[in-house]
Amino acid sequence: MAKLPGMLTPADWEALYHQLGQIISDEPNIPTGGGRGSIEILQWLGRAEALIEQVSGIVDHSKFGTLRTTMLTATLTDAETQMRHIRGLLYTALAKAELSAPATAKGAFIPAGNSFDALTAIAGVLRECEGSVLIVDPYMDAIALTDFLPMVKEGVSLRLLASGKQKNAGLPEAVERWKMQYAQARPIELRLAAPKLLHDRLIMDDVSVWSLSQSFNAIALRSPAMVQRVGADIASAKREAFIDMWNRCDER
Repeated sequence: MAKLPGMLTPADWEALYHQLGQIISDEPNIPTGGGRGSIEILQWLGRAEALIEQVSGIVDHSKFGTLRTTMLTATLTDAETQMRHIRGLLYTALAKAELSAPATAKGAFIPAGNSFDALTAIAGVLRECEGSVLIVDPYMDAIALTDFLPMVKEGVSLRLLASGKQKNAGLPEAVERWKMQYAQARPIELRLAAPKLLHDRLIMDDVSVWSLSQSFNAIALRSPAMVQRVGADIASAKREAFIDMWNRCDER
């Protein structure tokens, strides 16, 4: 049974905030024909409804149920109208969850088009990093170095893991220029994994792991994005897996 809002802990609110941000980021396209009852859309609606019930209570939950039923059977124009209202309920729930979440969790959700907010959120993570930092992004390109990685403190070692045979526009060249300018003040190394092996976008240091819902070169440009700290158990497994992958790749 779901907890009443008054019984939720800060950790509960943080989890709900992240889940709502992910639901908003994962919003499916509404088909022009009769495919609105697909498994993908029904699963998304089910998860969204459960979160709204948990965070916003019975009134918004009832509104959501009516909107969902209408959206699934309406004409395309009416369906898009219902989706706008559903989106409004989700953003209201997101705002409520953010207010009650710990300060460290706030700002993890980045609306579409808010590229400066994306820079600010990722910069906050990178400034926290200590020791050695591993950046994982299959589509990493020079933008990661020009826009984001200068936020890492001097003396922190950077390791970049991207996919081979992707459009890593200017990445090897940017890494070489970085080495020429910073030398050992900001050590950096690039390795490329086998094609299609990487799917995650991660920032990990010796203590924590953060997950990005999109690549550095596209984060929040066209759709909402999330930047969130990964729980301890999952973080440990990811760190082990990606360090092993790093060790099996050749330096570029």
